[in-house]
Amino acid sequence: MRISVRSLAFSWLFALGMLGILLAGTPSLSHSGTPDVIDLPPHLTPASNDQLAQLQSTVWCALESSRSVRLTLDGRTLQYQGAMAIAPNWDGNVLPAAQQQRVDTCVQQRLRQLTGATPEGQRAALTFLFTKL
Repeated sequence: MRISVRSLAFSWLFALGMLGILLAGTPSLSHSGTPDVIDLPPHLTPASNDQLAQLQSTVWCALESSRSVRLTLDGRTLQYQGAMAIAPNWDGNVLPAAQQQRVDTCVQQRLRQLTGATPEGQRAALTFLFTKL
């Protein structure tokens, strides 16, 4: 069986053309029309280190990497970047129950992978993951 170069070239061009059509129609999360930086309202500012760690983990799991949350805590401005885009349209307020459950699952799974099930290890991992990485 002989394969013609012309037939092979046409097949490749056709395949690449189809791929281009498919990719052109794919939506992009980074152009969702939502602000890149969310200013957290003062009444939602964390009151403890544990609440701050929870906020950091929520931001990391909920938002895409092009979005972040900014807040003022004790006179310092802090900004935390998203990563996983589980709830990409989150605006800084309370998440709907279904999205909150997915975000909580994301945080817990990440902690289990890195530290095991001990609370001390989880707290240390939260601090490292959401402030150092």
